[in-house]
Amino acid sequence: MRTCLYTYCSKAYIEGLDKALSTMKAHNDLDNIDIIIASFDIDNYPGAKVIKPLSEDWTKYAIDGFLLDYDRVAYFQSDELYLGSIDYLLRGDLKPFAYVANGEWGGPCLYNGVKHVHTGGMVIHPKLLPNAHAQLKAISEDTNRDPCGRPANTDQDYFTEWLYKYNIDFEVLPHIYSMAKRYYVKDRDTWDKLKSDIRVLHYVGSPKPWEGDEFGYESLGGVWRRGAF
Repeated sequence: MRTCLYTYCSKAYIEGLDKALSTMKAHNDLDNIDIIIASFDIDNYPGAKVIKPLSEDWTKYAIDGFLLDYDRVAYFQSDELYLGSIDYLLRGDLKPFAYVANGEWGGPCLYNGVKHVHTGGMVIHPKLLPNAHAQLKAISEDTNRDPCGRPANTDQDYFTEWLYKYNIDFEVLPHIYSMAKRYYVKDRDTWDKLKSDIRVLHYVGSPKPWEGDEFGYESLGGVWRRGAF
């Protein structure tokens, strides 16, 4: 199986990208796995292939061409810290599309049980979903869209509606594979329960940890700087 790790990044996030990849490599065997970075302002990066995305909207996920040679694409983000193995995402038995759902603070958009997609923590099998690009494009260009009674025009909204509208075979991954830092304050019980098994800590919101610590999350800034709890 040909697999790649893929992210979209800009120079403003390069320090985060360095930390994400260094901690990922510390906990995971990435032999025979390609790393692809889509960027408008980064020309090269050690150990990775850099491509130019078509635009900054959902097409930055490159499912229209760049990634079609891969059997599996695991998406990651520059504001993530890797604290354990993600081998299940890279080599596990997954359905054609798998993702970590946003927490309740990520928006109320639900489609008959389809939880809101978090586009950082997702795995897609392009060869099993050859029509994904055309389907997502149709959704993004539908000017009559008003899912869940609210404007929903982000990449995450498009992917969420896509799962429901086209009956995509998917699974929701455990939060430990992209644990939003918001749990630390907004759902401390869940945080305390899962903390010892968190594989990926996602630093949602701002400032990013390389810029400074967000009020209430100072201890997690220390975790990012240490690269460990």
